[in-house]
Amino acid sequence: MTKLENDFLKITISEKGAELTSIFRKDIQKELLWQADASSWNRHAPVLFPFVGKLKNNSFKWQDKSYLCSQHGFARDEQFSVMFQSTESVALKLSASQNTLQHFPFPFHLELGYTLIKATLSCTYKVINTGDETMYFSIGAHPGFTCPLFENETLTDYSIMFNQDEYLNRHLLTNGLFDLREEPVITGKFLPLSEVLFAKDAIVFKNIRSSSVTLSSSRHPHKISVSFEGFPYLGIWKKPEARFICIEPWYGLADYVQHNGKLEEKEGIQSLKSNDIFEAAYNIEIH
Repeated sequence: MTKLENDFLKITISEKGAELTSIFRKDIQKELLWQADASSWNRHAPVLFPFVGKLKNNSFKWQDKSYLCSQHGFARDEQFSVMFQSTESVALKLSASQNTLQHFPFPFHLELGYTLIKATLSCTYKVINTGDETMYFSIGAHPGFTCPLFENETLTDYSIMFNQDEYLNRHLLTNGLFDLREEPVITGKFLPLSEVLFAKDAIVFKNIRSSSVTLSSSRHPHKISVSFEGFPYLGIWKKPEARFICIEPWYGLADYVQHNGKLEEKEGIQSLKSNDIFEAAYNIEIH
């Protein structure tokens, strides 16, 4: 485990998956990140790479060959190496290997960075195509926040506020794949939370105008903002009755039920030319 700390927060990151495993708020002595209770969801904040969501038949086609890859990709289960570390910052790296090439036929370097700046944690992604041909991939975040945070709260005390007025439909899933159905879910800036919202799996938004959302309670002043400038998609998810809510900025999507399997034709897929670099960042701010 790697630990970062300043006057506001204590952070822990696992070298397995370069996964954020703790955000401890010092002033109220509270753990803000879901602690991977295996009875509902055994992860904290996995990094989704080289895919976001599920592939149709858990596979894709590239140059007339099929490859198997599990939901959300393999990076979350791979061992990263620490490139740099200080009291308030760390960078970790994963490179393609014989194992990854069996599931994803592209050489790459994936670098993840975490930096504390007062009460904000900056999370950065860098993908480098080290191969000779164009690489196709997706990447995304999946942090789960403790919600409700206090024992006297319920989920319905919470809402998510968008920083822009939104008029958004959610894109519905069947067994993890988009099925072309949509439902209106937000008009304005506020999305009140309830268990009913998640009865149909994750809430997935496209064409989002906002660059940040804030999770807050009507009963306590505690707030968490997630900013994601440039990310084209946003997922919000929880397991039924579990005390967490995931706020997930993505560069990529699950497959549609009618997808032909061709990687380069997958909706939301990112392309990166040989030796080019893809960079993105999102921030978690504690109010």
